[in-house]
Amino acid sequence: MRVVVHLDMDAFFASAEQRRNPKIASSPVIVGGLQGRGVVSTCSYQARKFGVHSGMAMSLARCLCPTAFFLEPDFELYSKVSRQIAQAFADNLSAIGGTSFEQASVDEYYAEFSQNSFGEAVEWARWAKKCVRFEHGLPCTVGVGENKLLAKMACGKSKPDGFGTVGAGQAKQFLRGLAVGELHGVGPKTAGKLDRLGIRTVDELARADVMLLLEEFGVYGNWLHFAANGVDATPVGVTIPTRSMGREKTFQRDLDSLDQARCELCAIVCQVHDELCLQSFFSRRVSVKARFADFESRIVSKTLRQSTDCRDLLQNAALELLEKIWLESGGKRVRLLGFTVGGLTEMKSQRKLSSFA
Repeated sequence: MRVVVHLDMDAFFASAEQRRNPKIASSPVIVGGLQGRGVVSTCSYQARKFGVHSGMAMSLARCLCPTAFFLEPDFELYSKVSRQIAQAFADNLSAIGGTSFEQASVDEYYAEFSQNSFGEAVEWARWAKKCVRFEHGLPCTVGVGENKLLAKMACGKSKPDGFGTVGAGQAKQFLRGLAVGELHGVGPKTAGKLDRLGIRTVDELARADVMLLLEEFGVYGNWLHFAANGVDATPVGVTIPTRSMGREKTFQRDLDSLDQARCELCAIVCQVHDELCLQSFFSRRVSVKARFADFESRIVSKTLRQSTDCRDLLQNAALELLEKIWLESGGKRVRLLGFTVGGLTEMKSQRKLSSFA
């Protein structure tokens, strides 16, 4: 029997800062870029009560929660803590016969058991949660299920600082009644397209004609069918080399000025830059995507003179590409902006302080 455990750190950057400084342990903490058009990387749950969330402009976060502690991210600290937790998990897993382990990101981990019972996997998951809390002084949420999809969704449904399980044979009961947008891996665009097909719940998606899904979504339609039925064969421990990373944002109201578009794009660049630094990559190529009010899309790219992880260089290149798109479109209203970095290479030497400027 296959059992997968998913462990997700809660508000990791903010929690690490609260652990480092116990005086702010019960206070709202907001981590992100504090200069210029900085954005929130993450915030403590105390800050979220005021409406603050990741990706928000730091200027707005200051208005919503002026009494919070505002901190620049310390990527070296977060990476160090993440590695320590991963090592503790991996060592313990090998001792009890766990099948495989995967660090999915700086704050997410998976463990797989195929020679153990569901109960034994749950017991290990409880140990892992206690390990993070008492040995590392940090909160986390854990999910257990028959595969990665169910484990991750059980975890997401139990946040923060919770513990969720989807036992053997309970997948359909767990998924029943959920909106398609709650199915991990289904974004707003896919949910909207499914809605136009009359498919609004995971139940309806599970019963949908597979041929219709294939016709509308290609091979992704096959994944939708299996996921809606709680089936996921993705192995733990197999990682795909990162070749690019990026973010997109669709706006509730179309942007009708270049200044608005610049501000929003800078916020997106900051989010991508955070991820670039956390994964210890340099980038050589940047791309900006714009989708206009008439749904026409445009993507432009630029190769930099040298690979970098400097936020200012990435931001300047992105703004240059945005202005090109804006001029060539005649100033059409923008409904979506995206930023992607490519040509990634792993960092071989210690990151310079200027990288975080």
